Amino acid sequence: MQESGAARSNCYWLIEEEMSTSMAVPCLASKSFINHHKPAVHVTVALLKLQKIPGWMRTVFDDLSISSIIDNLKVMDVSPEMVLSFRALMNSGFLKAEHIASLNHVLQGCRKRMYNNIKEHIMDKHVQKMVSSSDDLGEVSDNLIHLMSRSFSDTNSGDKRLFEEIEMFFST
Repeated sequence: MQESGAARSNCYWLIEEEMSTSMAVPCLASKSFINHHKPAVHVTVALLKLQKIPGWMRTVFDDLSISSIIDNLKVMDVSPEMVLSFRALMNSGFLKAEHIASLNHVLQGCRKRMYNNIKEHIMDKHVQKMVSSSDDLGEVSDNLIHLMSRSFSDTNSGDKRLFEEIEMFFST
């Protein structure tokens, strides 16, 4: 029975180690890469919520590892799951003041990007209404291609969840 618990702990350690190491490598912390690690993020959060956090978590998420992950973050690549994991790391005492300051800077950039996306979305709707009354088929065609090339689904659903996670991070 105890061997099963040790095997489970080793499995969790492997999941966490692989996720943190790969996120600390430059160019790997992209949004698609993070989507691949969503289950590992939820494992991280669950382990950090335990009353007795496994000791190996401090070696997996040490100062250098956390700093490297934060340094690799780009405003465009931040996901709700990443913010959730950083919030859990902060609540568990894993983040230092300089980590939090760096995260605040990145998350403020995310907010700014989301606000700009919302403004662009509103402007595009306004342009769409103006163009719909135009008789110039070339202009209508150009604007339709522009609108089709944009992904509004990310703006509407993903950014809302990201915004909520960022707000919870700042309120912690």
